[in-house]
Order: sequence, then C-alpha cells, then structure tokens
Amino acid sequence: MQCKQNRQARPQKVKNNTYYYFTFVVIVIGKALYTLLNVQSITDLTTDISPSVATPEAVFPYIVFNESGSPENDKDGYRVYNHNVQIDIYASRDRDGNGGIEQANTISELIEGIFYMYRGIVAEVDIRGCVLTEKQVIYDSMSQANRIILEFDIREYKAPAPTGIGYMAIGSTFIVA
Repeated sequence: MQCKQNRQARPQKVKNNTYYYFTFVVIVIGKALYTLLNVQSITDLTTDISPSVATPEAVFPYIVFNESGSPENDKDGYRVYNHNVQIDIYASRDRDGNGGIEQANTISELIEGIFYMYRGIVAEVDIRGCVLTEKQVIYDSMSQANRIILEFDIREYKAPAPTGIGYMAIGSTFIVA
C-alpha cells in the first residue's frame, strides 16, 4: 500500500498585484493506521486491510478504515491535528456455522490492544494520544456481515514549519509577482 500526503496549491491575487501561493495539505495518517493494523496477529486472522473501501476480492473477515481530521490553530500555526478514525471489522454471519462474530470480536480486541493509549512515531507520524470513543456491534445487511465499528480519537503532533524569507509559519509559501 502506498500513501502520500496530497498537496494542492492555488495562487490567489490580492491587492497591489501581489500573488500569494497557498498550499493546502490533506490531513491524513492513513499510512500510520495501515502500519499499526498490518501486524501478524491481525493479518493471520484477516484477508484484507483497506482504506475507505475493501478490495473487490476481499473475503470475510476483513478490515476497512476511514479517517477525518482537523487542525488546532496555534499562534505559530498548526501543530496539533485531531483525527477521527473509524475501523470497521467485517466477518461472516453467525448462522453460517463459521462463528463470524467470534472472529470479529477477536480481531476487535487485538486492534483495541494496539491502539489503546498508543503514543509514538509510526510511519513518520507522531501520535501523541489515542482514545477509543465508541464501539458498536451490528449486522450489516448491505454486505450481509457481522460488523464491529471501532471509533478512535487520535492526536497527531507536527513540528512547526521553519520560517524564513518567503515562508510563513503556517507552512504556506507566497510568491510576489
């Protein structure tokens, strides 16, 4: 799996023919999430770990994770990012004799153990805190699977961007035309 920070930039004209070139950063920690989930204890029990949508060839049990995030504004720019992470564990229905909910519970407990109060640097992401905020066990009629939903709040720290000529503290570069 290959994850990169996606950066897009748009020049915007302001007064006196001065152009500012703002860089927008998509706040993602998907690579860190994948690294934490891609351990042998979990991969031995699952067939797939995917961001957003499971691969078409995935069979039960498998994991799908999603995230959203927002920065905390600081006088020196953004340093702390708060991420809301949802990890879905899909397993076969109990009635088929495979004990899907048992599989999902086992995988859920492993994930909770890995993420519980996690602090550290993983895949170049400095995680300063991780808290389980919600856990749901449901039957997903669309995928016809037992599903456990784990929701975590994860706090990421980023070192402030260096400042200098033509570089603003929030990480936006400007160009004067």
